[in-house]
Amino acid sequence: MPDWVRYTVIAAGAVLTPVCIWFVFRSIRRLNRRIEEFEKELEARQGAPLDPYAALAEIYAEEAARDAERRTRKRKLR
Repeated sequence: MPDWVRYTVIAAGAVLTPVCIWFVFRSIRRLNRRIEEFEKELEARQGAPLDPYAALAEIYAEEAARDAERRTRKRKLR
């Protein structure tokens, strides 16, 4: 194998490794934040049963709001 191919693979690995590590840390932080929010919600409900349909509707509403915000950002950039 030519040296330039080997060095290209090493350089690509050197770039991709920190990027992947950054994605992992970002995901961990996001997951920890959601766990904390869930624990606060559990404390606020004081053990009351969770209504799964209301929770699902809330999740869909949050996703719809995020999607709408993304669409407006894309329109502003054009």
